[in-house]
Amino acid sequence: MRVVRATAELVAPAPDEPVVAADGASLEWDNDDELVIVVEGDARVSLVTGRYSRPRVRCVGRARLRLETRMASAPTVNVEDHAEARVRTYGRSTPVLRAEGTARVRLTSFDESRPQLSTRGSSQAQVIVQDDSRPYWDDWPAGWTARRSEIYLGQRVLEFGTREDAVDAARILYEEWNRCHNRYLACLRTPGAIVMVCDDVVDFRWREGTVHLELPAPFNPRAWYSTDAHDPEPYCEARRASCTRHYLEPEE
Repeated sequence: MRVVRATAELVAPAPDEPVVAADGASLEWDNDDELVIVVEGDARVSLVTGRYSRPRVRCVGRARLRLETRMASAPTVNVEDHAEARVRTYGRSTPVLRAEGTARVRLTSFDESRPQLSTRGSSQAQVIVQDDSRPYWDDWPAGWTARRSEIYLGQRVLEFGTREDAVDAARILYEEWNRCHNRYLACLRTPGAIVMVCDDVVDFRWREGTVHLELPAPFNPRAWYSTDAHDPEPYCEARRASCTRHYLEPEE
């Protein structure tokens, strides 16, 4: 396989066989021609895809890939072995990301992108949702729609049937947090918990709304939840200031 170090080495005519990205390579691909890129060994590589390009990428060994998908590009990326991919999706791109082995994927989606993610074996992933993007992890329930500012770590995703069930879950998460003092771990241990981009915030969806939980923090000494912080308007600082708070611990 041919080794490439720069975008100029990828230009037409596109290679008929896979190419290997050299360590430190910085590549861009917006061509409609077929292309297979292999990132292997301990290589550190960055790749940007654009227009309607659909390259196939294999990231194997202990390689590290930084990928940006732009416009309407739709790369297919397999991350295997102990490899790691950090992916940022923009525009209306629709990448397909597949993690296997003990690989790790960190995905941040922006604009109106629609990335698709699957994890197999002992692989791990994190999904951060921004703007109007709609990422989808293949073990989520049918019809689940990720929302702006949510973070997914592989926790069990579900929608509660009643507000009371969602409140009960918020109380359970607070108990877990009291044991480990780690918001991510508490969410992984509590079905239905959704980590939010805001520090120390966790949401629980139910059929007709959202229960909003804030854990203790330097500017929020007491844990509390609200059943009207999100509905019917999106959450914002003004909503936070005016919502009804139910405290989970007594005032000192």
